[in-house]
Amino acid sequence: MKNVAQRTIGEVPQPEPSLAELLSQLRDEAVELVRNELQLAKLELTESVQTAGRSFLAMNAGLVVSFMGANLLTVAAAIALTGVFFAMGAGLIVAAFIGFLVSGAILVMIGLSVFKKQKEQLSEQPKVAENTIQTLKENKQWIQEKTTNN
Repeated sequence: MKNVAQRTIGEVPQPEPSLAELLSQLRDEAVELVRNELQLAKLELTESVQTAGRSFLAMNAGLVVSFMGANLLTVAAAIALTGVFFAMGAGLIVAAFIGFLVSGAILVMIGLSVFKKQKEQLSEQPKVAENTIQTLKENKQWIQEKTTNN
């Protein structure tokens, strides 16, 4: 604020805001801040849910397609392995059992590894609104500074 010597003629000094005005202004700013933070949290949560939904949909679509292909491949591999074991001297029933067992075990391992990879990728998604938490901390500090400076 200008002192008396620095004021020009005709300039009216601006009165300092009262404590009530300052508190009212602080309250209004804090309310607006909370509204903005809630909006940010809502946006982050919506984005997180949409990303998780797309991941779940992709995982399930992948599992269905893999299951259909696995059925066909299992039958083909099992028949091929049955022929191999039968040629090695095993009986037809035993050769068929071993062929289907080996084919199924291989496909189960592949399917579980794909599912595990997708599950890990999904778990890497942030579970909380990290930006909102950070700005809430900054806002808390700002409010503390405003209240201690006045």
